Amino acid sequence: MANVPGGRTRARKATEEVQDLIDQFKEEVERDMNGGTAFSTFKAIEYRTQIVAGTNFFVRVEVDDGKYINMTIWMKFDQTVSLTGVQKD
Repeated sequence: MANVPGGRTRARKATEEVQDLIDQFKEEVERDMNGGTAFSTFKAIEYRTQIVAGTNFFVRVEVDDGKYINMTIWMKFDQTVSLTGVQKD
């Protein structure tokens, strides 16, 4: 599927750039989702994007052996990013 405003892309294998993106929020996610304890793994597995007033990244992340979370990160056109959602898979 092409990047159409408002439409999500198909899931794709996570890239190094997506890993770098989620790593910016690792400590915040560990604090909020894991009581401040470090996850044994924090690896982006796959992602989708959605063009809005910038780009939403929907990333599936392996956080412990066989456990996953889903992160939503919004990247504005000026390349600033914010974590807009996290939930257990």
